[in-house]
Amino acid sequence: MSVTLQNIEETIRITETKIQLHFVVIEGREGEFFCIVAPTLMISGYGNTQKEATESFQHNVAVFIDDVAALTDQAREAFFMDLGFKKDALLNFFKAYRDENKVLEGFTSTTVKTAEVEIIR
Repeated sequence: MSVTLQNIEETIRITETKIQLHFVVIEGREGEFFCIVAPTLMISGYGNTQKEATESFQHNVAVFIDDVAALTDQAREAFFMDLGFKKDALLNFFKAYRDENKVLEGFTSTTVKTAEVEIIR
């Protein structure tokens, strides 16, 4: 099975007091393991059960946010640009994820949805 991602806007907004992420999440099975992937952010979680995969994914999102929060503004901007995001006039970052063929391969029983995370600092 393949998953096609089109016209999905993913955004990152960082203010003095919070970080807001809106991103695509793909859940499915990869062989005998459950997996959850946010391809644009290069974050994943795996487990023997859906619960284990979710806990692993949530932990990895928290680590991602901690790492991003620790960066200088200039390093953070470069990091997001390297992930393919662009900066708008309000200093938000946005990206519509698409690989070369607009397809993500290798999942079975796949669910595509979006997730929003808001961390108040």
